[in-house]
Amino acid sequence: MPTEFRHIIFTREELLAAIKGYRKRRRDPLPAGSVVNFSLEKEPYLHAVLRIAPDTGDGPVRYTVERDELANALIMYCIDYRIPMPVESTKFLQVFGGSVGLVITKNVASAEIDSVAE
Repeated sequence: MPTEFRHIIFTREELLAAIKGYRKRRRDPLPAGSVVNFSLEKEPYLHAVLRIAPDTGDGPVRYTVERDELANALIMYCIDYRIPMPVESTKFLQVFGGSVGLVITKNVASAEIDSVAE
């Protein structure tokens, strides 16, 4: 059976929209306010750090989005925007320059690929 590799690369705006949508869907939205800074960090593992300025006028609050939540948010974003992806596949995150990509593989021996590549 053929091996399939797909890379879906997301802009920072799409990643932020995916996080917001995912948190809202889980009924655990991000704190109310404006995102004043958004960064991706690779150490010790891939995660996103948001700095949110609360509507109350207080100083920015640091909010970390862990790798698994990022992956789930991007998968839900793909579903919401009807971006096709095989259900029976391995999915993991990888950084491409300053962007995050969802790497989807199908019919690849698990020993051939590191499922937490960053």
